[in-house]
Amino acid sequence: MNFIPLHTFRFVLLCFVFSLNTVQSEIIEITEIDKVREYVEKGTIFLFDVDDTLIDLPCVHLGGPAWKEWAEINLDTTHVNFDLSDAISLYLAKKLPYKPVEKTTTKLIRELQEQNITVLGYTARGRNLWCLMHVRGVDEFTHSQLQNVGIDFTDSKIPEEFSCILDPSYFYKGIFYSARIPKGDLLRQLFLQHSFFPKRIVFIDDRLAQVESVDAALTELGIPVVSVWYRFTALEQENFNPIAANVQLSALLFEDQFIKDESAEKEAELLKGTIPERHLNRIVSEFGKNKFLPFNLN
Repeated sequence: MNFIPLHTFRFVLLCFVFSLNTVQSEIIEITEIDKVREYVEKGTIFLFDVDDTLIDLPCVHLGGPAWKEWAEINLDTTHVNFDLSDAISLYLAKKLPYKPVEKTTTKLIRELQEQNITVLGYTARGRNLWCLMHVRGVDEFTHSQLQNVGIDFTDSKIPEEFSCILDPSYFYKGIFYSARIPKGDLLRQLFLQHSFFPKRIVFIDDRLAQVESVDAALTELGIPVVSVWYRFTALEQENFNPIAANVQLSALLFEDQFIKDESAEKEAELLKGTIPERHLNRIVSEFGKNKFLPFNLN
């Protein structure tokens, strides 16, 4: 008689259980981070995205999501064998002090921790991956960036039963690192691998694709989930001005000076008629593309 291996039987059983799943979910859109307080409940695990949800750069124009999308399309990458937009993004992250996205962000995390709510970070960065670049120490750098604004996920209480999924390949000091894997896919992998299914998860991210990924994966697994699309940063980014961003980048590269948004916007008014894409590439070329190397966090 042929017996089904135990691990195969377990997988088939889990698939059968999930096929009976009747968990309903919806994606909730918010523009204020404090709105997530409505979903505090005993036994709930909160997972917060990091970039543009908890922390961001101290300017709207330079280095934000709108700038990254614009720069990636328009940067002249001739004669470079690395991702220039990612390298500049890392340069900005090292040079400029990050801040909480909202003034209430740090207080929210601390108060959830004081209530013994399990609250953790969940970033698309890898432990040694910045965007698509391999960079050693991204995990410690991320932890330090958060500490600098008063957020420390090592202060979070983690239930013993939850510790089984804290795979060190993807977890460090209270933060999950998806390393560009869709966040829902990674959670599905970890929960199935360890046959662990939490009571309830609240997931908050500024990227709709990530929210949809987590919502679909946890609903499929039968795990109750509150999927929150956080829109504060996106609304700010509607005011993105590429010429003002160029003013800020030029001052940072050539004068080691940070110009605030309001001042950059005034200088941008004097540059009307400038083609921002050409202006960007002139700045980067004059500074020297290879000066954005090496990729390190020292």
